[in-house]
Amino acid sequence: MAEGAGMRRVLEDEKFFNAINGQFAANPWDSIMIASTKGKIYKISLQFTSRSKRLARRVLRTTLAFVNQQIGKYNEHPFLSDKYVWDTREGNIILYRISSFEIHSVNIFFTSSIIRGQMQKTIGAT
Repeated sequence: MAEGAGMRRVLEDEKFFNAINGQFAANPWDSIMIASTKGKIYKISLQFTSRSKRLARRVLRTTLAFVNQQIGKYNEHPFLSDKYVWDTREGNIILYRISSFEIHSVNIFFTSSIIRGQMQKTIGAT
């Protein structure tokens, strides 16, 4: 399914798992994707979509507050954007809101640092 949507596998023994309708940070999420390599999870991504800009902003704010409380304040927030980045030794978290064609989405990605070695090999091989 992921490959059909244009995602190609680049990591060793990479697998994608998809689910719909989950809960995180007291918010509903429409789409959930978990990716693994060598039998270990390295990425979790969640997406919320709505025709309501107000609702998408509320989901962004409550998720931002939750992650700030659990992880600490974000490291990066470009001026006047709805993008927040937490970058740590263990991995990173990216939270952002985008709007396109009157659809408003909030996306959050949790990525583990366990892929750094594989990514360096992949980049070095090209």
